[in-house]
Amino acid sequence: MIYSYSNISTFAQCPRKWKYNYVDHIKTIPDTDAGNALWLGLGLHKGIEMCDVQAGLDEYKSHYNLITDENVNWMIQLEYQLQKVLQLLPEGGEHEIEIKLPNFIGFVDYVCGNVMYDFKFTNNIDNYLHSPQLSLYKHYLSIVRPDIYIEHTKFMFVPKINIRQKKDESIFEFRKRLQEHLEASEIKFVEVPYSEDSVTQFEGACQTLDHIENFPKNETRLCSWCHYEALCKRGEDWMI
Repeated sequence: MIYSYSNISTFAQCPRKWKYNYVDHIKTIPDTDAGNALWLGLGLHKGIEMCDVQAGLDEYKSHYNLITDENVNWMIQLEYQLQKVLQLLPEGGEHEIEIKLPNFIGFVDYVCGNVMYDFKFTNNIDNYLHSPQLSLYKHYLSIVRPDIYIEHTKFMFVPKINIRQKKDESIFEFRKRLQEHLEASEIKFVEVPYSEDSVTQFEGACQTLDHIENFPKNETRLCSWCHYEALCKRGEDWMI
């Protein structure tokens, strides 16, 4: 198996989820929630890659058969934040650089000069400050692209505005309040130091997974966000 950062992090979260995804290759019905983190993230990445806000909005919309007021609310956020990102991000870099090796695969979001960037549409900054992701990307990128020298590795955190429309609030009033929150929000660039230990630990985890036979479930509060929850806990297969 060729491993990736998300592959190993999924196993660390729950071995059973890892088996469903990477061994059994079980695909599930997509989550159609307007705030689907995957679709929002893809919209953000597409807009940045193409340097085109509309391309990002079109990417997000392409995953829905029906556009509701909730979708429009998120598109307002996506449009505003994309405009902001494109003003802040330095130009002239290389987007979506593929890293493909016998034991590792990944995509670097953006490299400009000697700086590597990874884009996150999230408020959970603390979850990424100790993440090995950028260290892995820097290490393996140096192998496949020795022409690129990375000195700094940074996450770009684009905040989400998680507010809801009040019962006594019109959609116009809500979107005006949403706009106020967006204007007060701040995109943050956070540098994460390179860690050789992260690379060593990752490669050790890959070797372990090559020979693992047991996949116990790890029940935590995160189960509620897992698309395999009904299958794992109750044996229901309607979502497959």
